[in-house]
Amino acid sequence: MPRLPFVLPLALVLAAAPAAAAVQETVVQALTCRGEEPFWALDANRRVGRFAEPGAERVMPGRLDVLDWLPPGWLVWRSTGPERMVLTLRAESCASTMADTPPVSHRAILVRGERPPAAGCCSITRAYDALAAPVADPATKPAEDWSRLLPDLLPGVQRCVVDGGVAVAEVASAWPMNRGFMGVRLVDTGGARHDCIVEFGSGRIDSVNAAGAALPGEGRPVFLPARERPPIIDQGTLERVLLPSGTVAGWLHYRD
Repeated sequence: MPRLPFVLPLALVLAAAPAAAAVQETVVQALTCRGEEPFWALDANRRVGRFAEPGAERVMPGRLDVLDWLPPGWLVWRSTGPERMVLTLRAESCASTMADTPPVSHRAILVRGERPPAAGCCSITRAYDALAAPVADPATKPAEDWSRLLPDLLPGVQRCVVDGGVAVAEVASAWPMNRGFMGVRLVDTGGARHDCIVEFGSGRIDSVNAAGAALPGEGRPVFLPARERPPIIDQGTLERVLLPSGTVAGWLHYRD
């Protein structure tokens, strides 16, 4: 269906903020730790961790503190729930004593309640602090940036992401159409592209089909819908998209 050269009445207002800085700094966002004798594993980010030991696995809320001021580099991850658990990481080469795998960047000591301390090795992931990224301001976007229309298009984008029947990794573009419809180009977790046609106002999905030729400006930026965990991005620039309530609806990622 052809596009119309007009913008529909504002349906959603995004919070405005100063333009994103040219350079965004990365911080430690996640860690992956493994221990032996006894065996244990912790995969965690700044807010939640998944702990596993033989015969058991559970998710717990947590907090990550980075002690940049203390050489050679220390981190502490602790459970903030009822289970008492503290993991202390020190920056030094650490290798498994039971597997022929390359060493990783941090050595760790795990303390759980009254149990004896356990040792392990950890790798860390550095990325932008997505929850502190600059807030997107569509009014400042140039004409070729499809996200300038996001205030009108976001409800339809969200409907296609949730109900379009596609395992969405990102949204590459969205655009208004005639007869009260809009299009949303979805990219699934395998990289395949799909076009979701949705009706303005009602949110009724008309169709979801394989996408055709690339659209002007497609992928510049991509919209990353909000998930249980913020995206791990360490290149380009990242901007938060906020609902009027202040809730994060997702992120705009400019890859270059």
